[in-house]
Amino acid sequence: MNKGEIIEYLKVTIPTAIALVAAIFSILTYRRNRRFDNENYIYKTKQENYSKILFELGCVIDLLQKYIADTEKFLQDQNDLDEELYNEEEDTLYESLEKVENSIAIFENLAIANSLVIPKSVLEKIDSITDLLNDSEIPEPSDKNLDRLLSKLDTEMNRLIDFANELNEIIRSDLNVEELNFYLYKRLKK
Repeated sequence: MNKGEIIEYLKVTIPTAIALVAAIFSILTYRRNRRFDNENYIYKTKQENYSKILFELGCVIDLLQKYIADTEKFLQDQNDLDEELYNEEEDTLYESLEKVENSIAIFENLAIANSLVIPKSVLEKIDSITDLLNDSEIPEPSDKNLDRLLSKLDTEMNRLIDFANELNEIIRSDLNVEELNFYLYKRLKK
C-alpha cells in the first residue's frame, strides 16, 4: 500500500470508528436514561399510591374513632332522651356507621387497585389491616350489649392503629425516606 491509499483508508476508517463509538455511547446513554426514567416513574407512582392508601386508612381510623365516641355518648344519654331525640341520634349513628363501611371499602379497593407497584411486604401488612377491618364487628346502635361490643371494637382499634404505624414504617423503608432526607439535608446545607 502506498501513502495515498493509506491516507484514503484512514479518511474512511477514522470517521467510521468515531461514528460507531458515538452510536454505542448514544445507545448506552439512552438505555441508562430510560432505566432512570422508569425507576423515577415507579418511585413517583409508589409515593402517590402510598399517600392515598395512608390517607384512606387515616380516614377509616378517624371515622371509627368518631363512631365509637358518638356511640358511647349515645349510650350515656339514651335514658335522658325522649323518643324523637332518641330516634334522631340513632339515625345519625347509622349514617356514621355507613360512612365507616364506605371508607373501609374505599381503602380495600385502593389497595387492590395499586397492588402491581407495591412490594409484597407492604401488601401483606395491608392484607392484615383489611382482615382486621373485615373481622371487626362494628356494632349497630340497636345491638344488645352495645357497651361490651364497643369495648371490643375499641381494643381492635388499638390493634388497627398499631398495624397502621407498622405499615407507615414499612412504606418509609420502601421509599428510603431517611436516606433521601439525609441527602437532601446535605445538598441544602452546601
